[in-house]
Amino acid sequence: MMIATVVDFRKTGRTGQYNQVLVVSRGVDSGQLACRLLGKRAVYTTPSGNTMKGKVTSLHGKNGLFRVRFAKGLPGNAIRKRIEILE
Repeated sequence: MMIATVVDFRKTGRTGQYNQVLVVSRGVDSGQLACRLLGKRAVYTTPSGNTMKGKVTSLHGKNGLFRVRFAKGLPGNAIRKRIEILE
């Protein structure tokens, strides 16, 4: 299990994609290391204890950021919170 942090939602010029978030993980600082996480499952636990499941879908740039897609949109207070990447 790897701990990662939600950086921001994926945004376009006009709207945001609230079911897709940009995530950074400690120790993953290049695109080659982040490529190993593609296809892994991600779990966000809400403050009330509910879990939301997602999947690592793609990289975002070459500095180790990656994109996680959830079935339902995450709440706004999920930014700067932890998610778990399951091995």
